[in-house]
This record gives sequence, structure tokens and C-alpha cells, in this order.
Amino acid sequence: MNKKTAVAESTESEQEQATMEQASLEQTKQEPAQQASQQLLEIRDLLFGEQLRAVHQREDEMETSLQTKLQEMNDSFSEALRDLKQEFTAQLTQYQQHSAQQFNALTENLQQTREELMTADAELQRQIQQELDELRQLVQKNYEDVMAKISAASEELTNNKADRKTLAAMLASMADNLTNAE
Repeated sequence: MNKKTAVAESTESEQEQATMEQASLEQTKQEPAQQASQQLLEIRDLLFGEQLRAVHQREDEMETSLQTKLQEMNDSFSEALRDLKQEFTAQLTQYQQHSAQQFNALTENLQQTREELMTADAELQRQIQQELDELRQLVQKNYEDVMAKISAASEELTNNKADRKTLAAMLASMADNLTNAE
């Protein structure tokens, strides 16, 4: 070893020793738990400093990557949800339109059926009224015929003074005519 190197080493050694003494003085002032913690941190930094920084950097990169992936997933989910909402709204609108068309068709069908029933009812009432009128005329005609025959028989009896047997035969004949006419 040359002299310069030896002097430089002793100077460095003295500086390190002075730094250590100063640190030692500061440590004596601190509490023992803090001193131990501080020493542990310093040792760990000396031993694992580069690795720890690499781990922290990797951790930061992974966190950034995770945040990016989460944002992408959130965007994708939002887009899928928006698409589903649009599709649901379109299907709901289509269903409402289809239901309205069916309702209108059923309403028109019901109205048409009602009109047909009203027409059929009016026709039936007209037919019933016509048959009633015809029956009334027939009853009236039969009544007038019976009254005419009774009047004629009464006239004949009054004028001819027929006997009871002839009267009974004539009334029986009228009864037969009435039952056959019905």
C-alpha cells in the first residue's frame, strides 16, 4: 500500500467513525424502541434497498395496470348495460305497439260483432212483429167469421123458429169449423 492510499483510508475511516459516533449520540437521545426501528430500517435499506425499490416499482406498475384494467372493464360493463337498456327499450316499445294493435283489432272486432247482433236483433224483432200482425189479423178474421155465423144462426132461429135439434147441429158444426181452422 502506498502512503496516499493509507492516508485516504484512514481519513475515510475517521469520517465513518465520526459519522457513527454522531449517529450513536443521536440514538442515545432517542428512545430504545425508536433506535431499534431506525437501525432495522437502515439495515434493511442497505441490504434490500435496490430490491425493495424494484418491488415498489413493480407494485406501482401492477396497480396502474389494475386500475387500467378495472377502468376498461367498467367501460365495457357500462357499454353492455347501455346496449341492454336500448334493446330492452326497443323491445318494450315494440311490445306496446303490438299490444295496441291487438287491442285495436279486438275492439274493432267487438264493435263489428255488436253491430251484427244489433242488426240481427232488429231483424228478429221485425219478423216477430210481422208474425204478430199476421196472427192478429187471422184471429180478427176468425172472430168476425164466428160472429157472422152466430148472427146468421141467430137470425135464422129468430126467423124460422127452428127446433132445438137443428140449433145443436148448427153449433156443433161451427165448433168443428173453429177447431179445424186453428
